[in-house]
Amino acid sequence: MLYDVAIAGVSANLVFTYDSEFELELGERVVVDLNGRKVKGYVIGKVEFSRKKVKTILERIDGFSFITPADLELAKWLSSQYFSPVGKLLDLFLPSYIDKYLETYVEPATALVGFNRMKINEFLQSKSEDELRKLLKKGYAKLTKYREGFKIPRIATEKRFVTLAENPSDLFDKVKSQLEYEIVNYLMYAKTAKTEQILETFGITIRELQKLTDRNILRFSEIAFSVPDHESLHLEKFQLPADRCMLYGADDLTRLKIISEEIQKVIQNGRSVLYLAPYSSQAVKLAGVANILFESKIAIFHADLTNARKALVWLTAYSGQPCLFFATRIGVFLPIANLGLVVVESEEEGGYYQSVEPVYDAVEAAWKKASLYQVPFISLSSSGRVKSFVKFEKANRYDISLENPKVFVEQLQERKQAISSRLIDLLKECVHKGKGAVLISKRKNYAPHVVCFACGALLKCPNCDISLSYDGTGKALKCHQCGWKEPAKSICPVCGAPALYPVGIGAQRVEKILKYHLPDVNVQIIDLEELESKSLLDTLIKFQSGTIDVLIITQPVAHVLSLPRVGLVAVLDFDGFLNQPDYASIERTIQFVRKMTQVNKDAVIIFQTQNVNKDVILNFVKEKLEKLFESELIRRKSQEYPPFCDLIQIILEASDPNIGWEMIQNLASRIRSAETLGPVEHPLFRIGGKYRYHMILKTKQLEQTLAEISELLKFADKRGFKIFVNPPKLL
Repeated sequence: MLYDVAIAGVSANLVFTYDSEFELELGERVVVDLNGRKVKGYVIGKVEFSRKKVKTILERIDGFSFITPADLELAKWLSSQYFSPVGKLLDLFLPSYIDKYLETYVEPATALVGFNRMKINEFLQSKSEDELRKLLKKGYAKLTKYREGFKIPRIATEKRFVTLAENPSDLFDKVKSQLEYEIVNYLMYAKTAKTEQILETFGITIRELQKLTDRNILRFSEIAFSVPDHESLHLEKFQLPADRCMLYGADDLTRLKIISEEIQKVIQNGRSVLYLAPYSSQAVKLAGVANILFESKIAIFHADLTNARKALVWLTAYSGQPCLFFATRIGVFLPIANLGLVVVESEEEGGYYQSVEPVYDAVEAAWKKASLYQVPFISLSSSGRVKSFVKFEKANRYDISLENPKVFVEQLQERKQAISSRLIDLLKECVHKGKGAVLISKRKNYAPHVVCFACGALLKCPNCDISLSYDGTGKALKCHQCGWKEPAKSICPVCGAPALYPVGIGAQRVEKILKYHLPDVNVQIIDLEELESKSLLDTLIKFQSGTIDVLIITQPVAHVLSLPRVGLVAVLDFDGFLNQPDYASIERTIQFVRKMTQVNKDAVIIFQTQNVNKDVILNFVKEKLEKLFESELIRRKSQEYPPFCDLIQIILEASDPNIGWEMIQNLASRIRSAETLGPVEHPLFRIGGKYRYHMILKTKQLEQTLAEISELLKFADKRGFKIFVNPPKLL
């Protein structure tokens, strides 16, 4: 029997035909010979015949498949849509850390040996390892695995409920690890939880939980503490009208509450729900609220968990226990045996697109997974994607938008002005009322550029075509692309004049201005890089409790803006977010404005701008989303951009710019199945000492074009080439 086998763990999409004397299950793992090396692979299809001489499969690793036919199809589909190796995609469905939890059995090959099948550790209690080796060598016994043969931790429970021992703001000096921060975050929203829920959700033991009570972080109770009334959390009843629907508007918690009855139906039918969120901190927050709404097992899954915790969630999914899985993009690869509903929260966020191999878009993967499992799919967001307005019929799109009359546009008069006098006054008023403010600045450092006022020279990174920014905290010059860092200086390296000066507005400069005008106000900066770290939760707890008055963040993170204490939100440089040379810049601007105005209906919203007309911004605020996206779709159709075609970005990085240019020109000249734009130098031409070129392909035959690219790259050095299909950004 002939089978196609995808090689695991390699960057190339290697699929070869092998022979087997046994009938194999699709998706099962095997060991094969690849160029004289033993490698792991996945059986992905049966083959009728092969013109080439084929090798024989050396070993069946498990003897069966952990991967369902639907998930195998999903992996193959993602490979065909995103130029990702199917072997690497299948590795995500069956990660290596699961092997630690697979039970191995000793099974007799003949009745003459006098024992029945048993776990290997039980066998070795009565027999020696030497005896086992002899039985295996003579063929009297064999080692096997079984679908249900897992080492699943048994966690005993005590005390019925658990809650925070103190106000979250008083726990800062006690909480030390990422896990502890996540438990505190969960209980901030859940208020109280059953002990077994905490153990199962976070994959910890009762002993570990007891240690948190010993340190006065948590406490046990025999009764549940008061929580928000369940009925008060339902804003309106929502009946799922079709297998595919989209709700846009409001904030993430409101959207969860609106669809809670649909989730409850799935749970009552003994099925599971996959609920995706773009950030792990958001997934934990939503799980905490779900603890109030549902009497159900809840699990959290994201890449930053320890392998043991990830394995526990994976085994829960595989076992078929009804569960609510709150996960980041990696959750789309969970083997949920009884999947009943797929929900995607904040689908417009770029964090759903994995730009490192294997490349995939988790929103599209979730849509496909729901289709393959034949279960409903719900998209939730403040705005959604333009593509979604094509995929979802109008009857299945639901507008739950909020109207916020307190939206203002402030036209800055001077280029060097960072904060208007009106914004300063509003900040004073906001803090006086006991509310907090969130300011959005595109750059974290003090200033994005350093310029010589004598000769006009701009300081650049020695490894990149990027200007060095000035970090006021460390008194250093930094490159935010490659990480280059050097001490700040005043002498110009070009003309020798002591005339270097930081130019532009960054979060650190804004912080300095605020401390001048509002000396008693506590200000904290949150960088984009902190979104997945415990420092984010630490800061949010301080903000919510009143220890911090003003947050300065580097991007409009919806679940930060929607905090109940937020009374003012200001975009300090709207021009910087708008001015991005990309076909999707209008869509991102719509999403940006909607995110700002939808997350908190009671907050004052201010957009500061230098050059953008006030009416343009207010039009994005006041116009119906349907109309805005309809206009954008007309523009894209006329210019043939997605969703009316697929876009493929090819980037080449090379140590020698001349060789790199020749290679990408040669590739571009050979492509026949797509319209080619470029190649040209990438806008960020030199990064980390490598020279970058890119080109854009427009195609209406995606799989054919990707196959053509794959064939062409067989005759070139593939190293240095990166392929992105429909990326959220081209820069």
